[in-house]
Amino acid sequence: MKRVPGTFLPPIALDERANTPRYRQLYDWFRKAIANGSLRSGQRLPSTRSLAADLKISRIPVANAYDQLLAEGYLETFRGSGTCVARSIPDESLKLMAAKAAKGHGVVVDAEKRRVSNRGRALAQLPTQSWLNIVGAFRVSLPALDHFPTEVWSRLVARHSRTPPKGIMGYGDAMGYLPFREAVAEYLGAVRGVRCEPSQVMVTTGSQQFLQLCAQALVDPKDLVWLEEPGYPSARQAFIAAGARLVPVPVDQEGMNGETIRSNLRDARAIYITPSHQYPLGVTMSAARR
Repeated sequence: MKRVPGTFLPPIALDERANTPRYRQLYDWFRKAIANGSLRSGQRLPSTRSLAADLKISRIPVANAYDQLLAEGYLETFRGSGTCVARSIPDESLKLMAAKAAKGHGVVVDAEKRRVSNRGRALAQLPTQSWLNIVGAFRVSLPALDHFPTEVWSRLVARHSRTPPKGIMGYGDAMGYLPFREAVAEYLGAVRGVRCEPSQVMVTTGSQQFLQLCAQALVDPKDLVWLEEPGYPSARQAFIAAGARLVPVPVDQEGMNGETIRSNLRDARAIYITPSHQYPLGVTMSAARR
């Protein structure tokens, strides 16, 4: 049987004032958790000693509850893996719910009650990016990881994480860590010839978060946004999430078609252009077209 890695259990509350013995309360809790899908088929459970220590009770009621659940077929033991939720649940009424939980569906919810927004439905209809699980040559949106200085990076991370400032572990400036922004501004000026101040540099978790922030800040629902065709799929997702209406603009060997831009410029709320290393064609927009 495929065993699910051990995870944190949902909170277990024992009623000290109840007439029900502790082992019976534990037995009822585990049986209910298995029934509603909180514990999945094959999931590894903590040892009796560990669970007793967490609950600050004697090991005896925990062991008794486990023994009862084992005897009734709710749990199974495996050499070297401890105790796991059984692959087959004894009660017919529990089998269906446990099977759905094992497949990742969890507790059954009426589909009519799960209503999502128009934005959510639009995002759900976007095609999947089948290349995301590929790591290697010709993988889009990923640098040459085999050339990344992993050892140097690891040493630097270890050195600076030994005694980090207390403030860095909490919430900071929404624009990003100031010393890092200063270094980025200095680099852009020296290497790219870009004049900018640290106050103009914003740090995000990646290009996708940056695109989403731009879309939310600049675009209202039903605004026209022009995008390169072919272009970056995640940019489409960001503007669709903002409710924009997308207008594809052809890309040739010089970049986005300039005639289309000039003839309809007033209609566009925003234009998404990558003048250097266009995705996915890799072309660079010519100086005349820029």
